[in-house]
Amino acid sequence: REGKTAGGGMMFSTFSAHSLLLSLVAISCLLILPFHSKRLHVRDSNSTTAYEILEENGFPAGLLPSTVSSYELDEDDGAFTLYLESACTVNIPNLYPIKYKSTIAGSITSGKISSLSGITVKVFFIWWSISSITVSDENLVFKVGPASASYAITNFDENPVCAESNPFHQSS
Repeated sequence: REGKTAGGGMMFSTFSAHSLLLSLVAISCLLILPFHSKRLHVRDSNSTTAYEILEENGFPAGLLPSTVSSYELDEDDGAFTLYLESACTVNIPNLYPIKYKSTIAGSITSGKISSLSGITVKVFFIWWSISSITVSDENLVFKVGPASASYAITNFDENPVCAESNPFHQSS
């Protein structure tokens, strides 16, 4: 719709003005988005494994059970999401039982995994969340609540095998 203004000039319809504005916004987003998007990579079986990513950052591959199915990694800031075939409990000799949820998230940099969620350890009959893991000399330092515990890296040379789960037991 067009109309004449009081001064005799042409006036654009409301529809045309909105269309023009939306077009400009869309073009601006298309031009700016590639420069602001994060490099998020979903890894499959043909690329680097989650175990190799651990090793590239100074961690032993045995921090994870052998049931990793896939993961996503933001290579800009190290944020990751890791997917296991299913939730899993492992018993590493001379250590406490460790429970992995089917989805684990955190941030990995050289020698440090932080903002960790999805991994718990059973100490004194209570499951505690492991919030970070740091490499210190030949040890791994696990932060659990206000406390931390250090274990030799050699305890994690091999990927732990998930324990048989009891189908009648509800896990929390």
